[in-house]
Amino acid sequence: MIGRTGPLTSIADAETRANRRLPRAVRLALRGGSGSGEQLRRRVDSFRRILLDARVGNQPQTPDLTTRVLDQNLALPVIIAPVGAQAVRSGAEVSAARAAARSGTVLGISNFSDTAIEDVIPHNPGTFTNFIG
Repeated sequence: MIGRTGPLTSIADAETRANRRLPRAVRLALRGGSGSGEQLRRRVDSFRRILLDARVGNQPQTPDLTTRVLDQNLALPVIIAPVGAQAVRSGAEVSAARAAARSGTVLGISNFSDTAIEDVIPHNPGTFTNFIG
């Protein structure tokens, strides 16, 4: 994300920015994870172990980020993961689907979504669900 505040440089940077923008209830729900929070702690620890090697030499003028996932061409090699926390704001899935489409990627819809996938797909045809029945 590059904007008025500059690019994100770390997980801590992303968390600091989110804390400024998100309502307190949403911050606490996301920060706490689910259950005992052990999986959340493990994931955060795994991100801390990743070191980025910032290489600036010999890079193409315009990097090609396109990739193919789930039989779809994506301009952005990121898929927005399904999260139940989108339900804290009515219509969040539609907003996320539109943002994903503008960015050239797809959105996963949570089983706990408050919006039917049929109502989201018109805004991003690549939208999918991870339904387990």
